[in-house]
Amino acid sequence: MTSPSLLLTFALLAQDGDEPFEKRIRPTLIKECVSCHGPKEAKNGLRVDSRERLLKGGEAGPAIKPGDPDASLLVKALRGTDADLKMPPKKRLPKDVVDDFARWVKAGAPWPASAAFTDVHAGKDHWAFQPLRKAPPATVDSFILAPLEKKGLQAVEPADKRTLLRRATFDLIGLPPTRDEIREFLADASPEAFRKVVDRLLASPHYGERWGRYWLDVVRYADTAGNAPDFPVPQAWRYRNYVIRAFNQDKPYDEFLREQIAGDLLSPRARAEVVAFCVEAAGVLREVAAARAGVPAPVRTTEELLAVTPSRNLAAALRACDLAKFARAEPDAAARRALLDAGEAFVRERAP
Repeated sequence: MTSPSLLLTFALLAQDGDEPFEKRIRPTLIKECVSCHGPKEAKNGLRVDSRERLLKGGEAGPAIKPGDPDASLLVKALRGTDADLKMPPKKRLPKDVVDDFARWVKAGAPWPASAAFTDVHAGKDHWAFQPLRKAPPATVDSFILAPLEKKGLQAVEPADKRTLLRRATFDLIGLPPTRDEIREFLADASPEAFRKVVDRLLASPHYGERWGRYWLDVVRYADTAGNAPDFPVPQAWRYRNYVIRAFNQDKPYDEFLREQIAGDLLSPRARAEVVAFCVEAAGVLREVAAARAGVPAPVRTTEELLAVTPSRNLAAALRACDLAKFARAEPDAAARRALLDAGEAFVRERAP
């Protein structure tokens, strides 16, 4: 019979999804283990860069026994209780890190399918960090036709004007065209007819309502706190309206993120424009996320704000902002300066 504690561990892991592995297990394996037990070198025949290789183990046998951390060589090595079995060999990891591994093994050592181990320096070769270069002129159609041609497919016939208007209107504002809009477009025989339709739709306030909802999904927006209490959050609408306004104003993406991550650190003029919406809204996001997780305020302030931002796509920027946030809360001037310098250096290293 499964013990209640094991069921609780499974429940917590299921609630958090892949986060326990991504936040606590994989970073330690990459930092402390992969250099000696990875693709380039596998001491004693052991590799730790996949669940299958941990199950296979090395010369001493399987490295993990899912469900039984006390019988797992990996956990024993991290605990350092055996003089002949210590990992890392020259230092002891913090107890909370070792406990994380024990809980992970006890929960069955779940390993997300997307967790691929790569060289930590290989990210500098990513296209996003390469210098800009001129590309040959191309239309949107050429990007659509290229993959179709590779598969031997052809584009469909051009849509008639009524269908084209309906598709564009639903796509940009999420609503059907009115009768007057249909009549006006059908009667306009000029080459600029469709361009005028698109410009009108992009200028519509419904555009921000239609496309802002996708960003609100990304940051887990809701009008209530969720979870069991699910109490209403009276000021949540401020953030919703801020997002809608940002889309309707065609706010640059970097500025949009900067206001949400560090709106309280902007210049006085910029801060005055966003503080009533963005900074307060960021606080609402933290309150909602914390209420769902049951985390006390002093602990959640930085981590929860970053957790609701697409950090997988903006790791470098968020890491620098994370350091800046910690620096702002650091009372010691020297330590504060060191954190800010570290954030700036992190961005410089990844700049094209």
